[in-house]
Amino acid sequence: LSYGTTYTATVTTGIADLAGNELEEVFAWSFTTESVPDAVSPAVISVSPDDGATDVSANTVITAEFSEAVRPLTLTNNTFSVTDDSDGRVAGSVTPGDGDNTVIFRPLKKLSYGTTYTATVTTGIADLAGNELEEVFAWSFTTESVPDTEPPTVSSVSPEDGKENVSVHTVIAAVFSEPVKAETLTEETFLMSDELGSETDGTVAYDETTRTATFRPESLDYSTGYVAKITDDVTDLGGNTLAGAFEWSFITETESDTRPPTVVSTSPEDNAAGTAPDSAVTAIFSEQIEASTLTDETFLVFDDSGNEVIGTVTYNDANMTATFASVQLYYDTAYTATITDDVADLAGNTMQDAFEWSFTTEPESDNSPPDIPFAISPYDGTVFVEGPVTLEASVFSDPEGDSHAETRWMVRRADRTYHCSDCDPSFDFMTTSGDLSTHTVTDLGPGLEYVWKVGYKDAGSRTFSWSDEYVFKIGISETDMNVRIHPGTERADYRMVSFPLLPDDPSCVGLFGDEMGGHYNRDNFRIGTYHPETSDYVECGNLKVEPGKAVWFLARDGLDIAVSGIPVSVNHDIDVKLENGWNMVACPNKAEYIWDDVLVLQHNDDGTIKKGPMPVFFGNNDLVDRKLWRWEKGTYIYYDSQRLYENELYEADPDPFMKPYKGYWVKAEQKNVSLRFPQDSQTESGGLTAQIHRRISNFRFHVSRFKFSREAIANSADDSPPSPMGDISVSLTNEDGSSRIEAGGSCFIDTAASNSPLQPNIIDIFLHKVFHK
Repeated sequence: LSYGTTYTATVTTGIADLAGNELEEVFAWSFTTESVPDAVSPAVISVSPDDGATDVSANTVITAEFSEAVRPLTLTNNTFSVTDDSDGRVAGSVTPGDGDNTVIFRPLKKLSYGTTYTATVTTGIADLAGNELEEVFAWSFTTESVPDTEPPTVSSVSPEDGKENVSVHTVIAAVFSEPVKAETLTEETFLMSDELGSETDGTVAYDETTRTATFRPESLDYSTGYVAKITDDVTDLGGNTLAGAFEWSFITETESDTRPPTVVSTSPEDNAAGTAPDSAVTAIFSEQIEASTLTDETFLVFDDSGNEVIGTVTYNDANMTATFASVQLYYDTAYTATITDDVADLAGNTMQDAFEWSFTTEPESDNSPPDIPFAISPYDGTVFVEGPVTLEASVFSDPEGDSHAETRWMVRRADRTYHCSDCDPSFDFMTTSGDLSTHTVTDLGPGLEYVWKVGYKDAGSRTFSWSDEYVFKIGISETDMNVRIHPGTERADYRMVSFPLLPDDPSCVGLFGDEMGGHYNRDNFRIGTYHPETSDYVECGNLKVEPGKAVWFLARDGLDIAVSGIPVSVNHDIDVKLENGWNMVACPNKAEYIWDDVLVLQHNDDGTIKKGPMPVFFGNNDLVDRKLWRWEKGTYIYYDSQRLYENELYEADPDPFMKPYKGYWVKAEQKNVSLRFPQDSQTESGGLTAQIHRRISNFRFHVSRFKFSREAIANSADDSPPSPMGDISVSLTNEDGSSRIEAGGSCFIDTAASNSPLQPNIIDIFLHKVFHK
């Protein structure tokens, strides 16, 4: 019979006894044959600790999980063994786990610290059918370092013990000999009292990077002695408490602060050699500094050829430290750092003289940087309903086998830059211990797209290797059917439209393919957006649809568009990046905005804000042209709330509202410029604020209609946005009866001339004004 098959036996009523009596009824019964014999070898499917794991507890047990149950009699110290990095065998017992497919190796004593062990499972292990492992399986792990038993100490303080004439604006600081637990530094373990013993109120903070604890007094009195104290309840990361309470004292200045601030220490130190190229340059001041006076114009770094190093300047008022961070310095190069005498304290006293110090970076090593990491999860376009999200990168590897020294995770919103000041700390996170290949990002908002990358640093070259950028989204996708294109074939029929969502597929064909019959046919459709860098249009096929960006649409037979994607958040400020020149823009979400309330800002190349944010109508706005243009009935009209612009070729538009699903033109005057659509400036065109704004705008508009100035005539040159792409091709008949196709224009810019049918002739306008006063 066949294996694993159910059979039924039947006896019919045709069977009779010797007297001829037949069975009264049919009798049937069933049975099943045995299963096919197991001929598949077992395999190891998971182990603990993981292969390559570091910082493993010295008290760990080693386990292996198999793909099926294994015979207990085949589990011995010969078939499951553990050796150290000197090939010394570890004594232990081998027993089955809770399930028949798990095996546990229990060392007889605690493993050695800081040691790499290799666990090996041989082919002597067999499953219940007697099938043995096909090959030997081995993996390795490294135990934790020797526990820290050395107590921390206070290595330096500011102000110094016994110092007089200390600024009343000073922050009291203590630097520890090793990192301490931040949670053990509180107002109860870092104390201050005056010379009469009265406790001083203040705030305690701890900077893990510099190992510095700070006490920020609410206020200090002039000419008063103070005692600072750190109790022995402060502990290091190993749980060791301070050997004893630490105290120091100082006396504050007389009432008038006229003393200039000074630099009390720097990193690197003056004339330091062998500085790592990825080091930050820092300076600690004698007192609190006015942060606005510390910029990339007052904190400068130059190389030995006099070239200025590009970097970002930040100031931490908790520890009175200014930091200059460059992308990376060059090897074996001398640098000079300068803090100019424009830096001032809180009382307005500037530094007496500029402060300079020099250092030299280490020679370049032959050691190579680590291999470039890559994303495991999330990969491009992954969608999460909500946060937090755990990022996972590839396992660290290095050409020379150097150890993994540091990981840095960088996260940004797709509409923002890295290093934003108001981002969650998890957006820019550095770690040197624990799991260096995973990181959890918090404070993620629905309706937003995020970009992330990861950098690995090795212990040999001490340089980072960075991954590519990867994208993920937060929210729930839905279908939006709010855009309908009316039939048309000529330029006057074009519509500027936009889609306030994060599309499931941002490609043109992926987004509109179903409506267009599966492909883009220029005989029936013209779809494109303007590219300022090349001054031409990008048509469907190379077009990527984004929130905040508008698209031209022309459809011979019209088009009802259904777009799927995550609606962009209306609960956040949303940025829309501009290129230098003309940009097709739109509301980035489903909210309405008044153009005058939209902000404009400019970033430096490193992502820090250079100018703004400020409303577009501000007098010192030289980032974008203040006019907002839109296409209506075959020509452009413009909105200008200040009425500073008149052009007889185009009508002024009294409507200040930017509405979702519409498209507009904005001209950027510089590079690295963005529009910011503030969450608190969203409005409804029927709301009271909107009605007031519209009445004021209409009043200005009608008053301006009575003007006709020489400036207006002089400004009648065509400085409008580029005109739409060409018409849809039209089939025509030649004289001989054959047919031909004529296109109304190309995919490139075709700006209307002064005698274009899209706009009136300037001479006609002038004559009309003369004879119709």
